[in-house]
Parts: sequence; structure tokens; C-alpha cells
Amino acid sequence: MASLESDIALLLHERGPLQAALERAAARIAEYFSADGVTVFAHDVAENAIISEAAWGTDLVGERISLRLHEGSVFLCVLRQGTPLALRRNEGSGDEVLDFSTVGSALICPLSAGEPAEGLLVLSWRGSRDEMLSAEQETELLRTSRIIALSMERYRHHEELERSEEKYRAITENASDMVFTTDTAGRFTFLNTATRDVLGYSPESLVGSFFSKVVTPQTWERTKAALKDARRRGETNLSLEWTGVREDGTEVLLDVRLSSLKKNGETAGLIGIARDITEKRRMQQEIARRNAELSYSLRRQSELQDYLALVTRAQEEERKRIARELHDTTVQALVAISRRLDLGAQEIHSNPRSAKERILEATELLDATLEELRRTTRDLRPPMLDDLGLLPALEWLIARFGKEAHVETEVLVDGTPCKLDPDAELTVFRVVQESLNNVLKHANASRVTVSLQYGRRMVTAIVKDDGAGFGGIAEGRARGGLGLLGMQERAYLVGGQLTVKSKPGKGTEIRFTVPKGNKLNGLSAIGMKDTDN
Repeated sequence: MASLESDIALLLHERGPLQAALERAAARIAEYFSADGVTVFAHDVAENAIISEAAWGTDLVGERISLRLHEGSVFLCVLRQGTPLALRRNEGSGDEVLDFSTVGSALICPLSAGEPAEGLLVLSWRGSRDEMLSAEQETELLRTSRIIALSMERYRHHEELERSEEKYRAITENASDMVFTTDTAGRFTFLNTATRDVLGYSPESLVGSFFSKVVTPQTWERTKAALKDARRRGETNLSLEWTGVREDGTEVLLDVRLSSLKKNGETAGLIGIARDITEKRRMQQEIARRNAELSYSLRRQSELQDYLALVTRAQEEERKRIARELHDTTVQALVAISRRLDLGAQEIHSNPRSAKERILEATELLDATLEELRRTTRDLRPPMLDDLGLLPALEWLIARFGKEAHVETEVLVDGTPCKLDPDAELTVFRVVQESLNNVLKHANASRVTVSLQYGRRMVTAIVKDDGAGFGGIAEGRARGGLGLLGMQERAYLVGGQLTVKSKPGKGTEIRFTVPKGNKLNGLSAIGMKDTDN
């Protein structure tokens, strides 16, 4: 005859709701111990209560309710001690909502597979029993209780996994960017609904197809070479530009981020995010074309000012938009979290401990993603600029730059620091920030000095490096993109003046002067000079 432990294990592994499985188990336990009633309670740790999940025969509670645990409760005593407790009618249990009118004896047994206990198992008999269970029966009951506790824990983890999966799938499906996964051969295994907007294909029509179907042959070959090179270098993340081919045959430019998918320590494919940058690139090309056509003649000064104002305003609006929508860029991390949860769901029956570890890994990754989101948002608009003022904000910016770029830095202050108009402080901060970015990208410098000079009516910020320098403003624009133009326009908007001094091999000095009492759209002329001194 099979043991009670094995019978209960089989009953609880049958498909179906947890309550139905527990009711079958309660009936089998009652049969085995000749009990008149069996009730299974779940332990709600957060609410400090126990809840009737299933019952067979005489129910001591009478209805399925939540019982709040308090000091002195026999239920709480059993949960803490982890050992069965016998109760009899004449002993009573006045602190619990228990009905002893139809029973004479009851036995409360913890359902424990670890800390905290998953719940309680209550057996009841109509008559009074001096010895409820033999030593052998009590051992069998404890083993059976552990099986029930493990099953309840498994069901609970499974429900948590399903809720998490639904949440992260909703995030993926609501993303504006195309999210996809491939196998090791490059065949699509998953695509979100944004695929239809980006490429015109339904996600279902592409599953099983090679991604070469939606890119040009040149993009396919270039991507394969880049992936091969990344594997050789041991890199797991890759940034690419794809020329995509929509279902109607038109081409679209995609900014793609790829990461390796791992399963049991082995590469199982790729996960990627693709963003349509066709319009953005067209605008960049248009801006570049207009920039090449502009001159610094008086005849076209107003056109230049309008253009540069548009560029700067567009940059600031883009920063605000990024601050609002930055969470969309975390989709890749969230998909990685979802994959860990998928693995946990697959192992929930065979290896509950490993499944729990998967959930913890997903939680840690989610915390890291949130921290990265906070850091990026802080970079867009440092709070200390508003809270502490220009000088502390610049000291923070320069210290961080030196640490990240491994460049020796120095901050010099001449005069008495004072608070400027908010627009002026933001402009000085952005000019210094852009200057440091140019040093990092182009100068190959070993030392950078930032000076702040507080005069009677003017404040001057000077960024000087000992790097490669350049031969002229035209070359500087070609290397710095819209950086120098953006700084020029910022200077104009606050009535300031920007000058650049540079020579090949002699470093670069950017000097920005702004009046203390400036107003937006000031009328000062912009100075942009080449000098060898």
C-alpha cells in the first residue's frame, strides 16, 4: 500500500487549481487518520493572518475567513515552534474563531518547508482522544505536511511569475520601438507589436524567418561580420545601424542594439531593440546641409541666428522628451528580466530553489535598471545646479569628467562667486559640458583647466586643454558637429560672447563671457575667432 506522503505528492501534482488539489489532499488525510474534518490554512505573512484555503468534513472555522494572528494565539504558537499542538473541547481556545460544538479533539500541524511556514493543517475528531496519533503516525503527518508546504510554495511562486511575466510582456508590447529575439542562426523567435509600425510586417509573419528578410544584403553581411568580431572579442552587446526593408519595399534606417541571450551558460540567440531613425537622420542631414551653406556675413546674420536658435531649442526639447520617455530605453533590460522569469517558470516544478534564485536575479537587475534611469535623468539636468548654484555644479561636472576620462583636471576661481540669472547659469554649465565632451572625443588631452572669473559686470568661463587642437573654425565644426554652433547660439541667447583659440598640437581654449544681468535673446554680437596666440 502506498504511503500517505506519496499519495499526497501525486494528488498535489495533478493539474488544476490549488484549492481543488488541497481539497483532494484533505480528504485523503482524513481517510488515513480517521479524522472527521481536515482544514488547510495558508499563512499570509504580510497581513499577519491565516486564511482557510480548503476543507473536508467538519470545518472548525465554519466558513473561509481570514484569521488575524496575535500574541497568545495557538495558531501563532504552532507557526513559531514548528511542532504539532493538540487541543480538546474542555481545554478550549478562546482566543481563536474555532467551533468546538461538534468536535471533541483537534490537532494543529505546521505546514513548513522553510522560513516562514506556508500555513497550518488542522485535523479534528468528534470524540475526545487521549492519544490522537501514534509516534509513527505523527512522523508520517510531518512528512506529509512538508509535501503540502512545498506544493503551496510552488503554486505561490508560479502565480508571482505569471503576474511578473504579464507585467513585463505588457511593457514590451507597449514599447514604441521594435523588440525582437533570434536563435543562434539569426531566425526571429519573437517580435513585439511595434514591428508592424516599424517594418509594416505583422509579428507573426516574421517568426521563423531569418532577419535577412527585413534588411538589405549589405546590412546582413555587415551584421554577420560585426557579430563574429564581437564574439571573438568576448563582447555581449553591440550597436549597429540597419538599412531595413519594409514590407512595401521602401527602406528605413534603424538604430539597433543587440545583446546575447544565454541559456544554461550557452549562447541561445540574440535579443534586440530597433528604433526608426529615418526622419532623425534626414533632419541631421538637412541641418548639416544648411550649416554648410550658412556664412557669417552681415547679410545672412539674421538667418544664422534663427537657425541656431532652432537647433538649441530643439536640443533642449529633446532633453526634456528624453527625461519623460527614458523608461522606453530600458526595454532591453526589462526583456532580460522577463527572460530570467521565463527560466524561473520553467524550473518551478523541477527545481524550486533555482527558480527562486531566478526571481532574485530579476529583482536585482530591475533595481540596477532603476538606478541607471535615475543616473541618466540626473545627467540631463543636475539638481545641484538649481539647488546649490553654478560653481558647485561645475565642480561636480569637472570632477566626474576627470574620473571617467582619466584626465588631470583643475578648477580655478577668480573673484567673488555670485548667483546669475537661471538662463545664464544653465548656459555656462552647458557650454562647459559641451567643451569637456569635445575634449573627450577629439583632443586626446592629458590635462584640462576650467576657470571661472567673476568681474564687476561680467562672468567668464574658460576651458583649456593641452590636446591636439585644430587648424580653424571650419575644421572645428567638422570635428565637433553641432557642438560649436550650439555653444555660439547659447551665447547669443543670453547676450554673451564665445571665442575659440586653437592651433594643431597646441591645445584649445574656449572662452565664454556672459553679463551678470543678462536677458534672454540679448543683442550682443557673437565673436568666433581663429588665433594662433
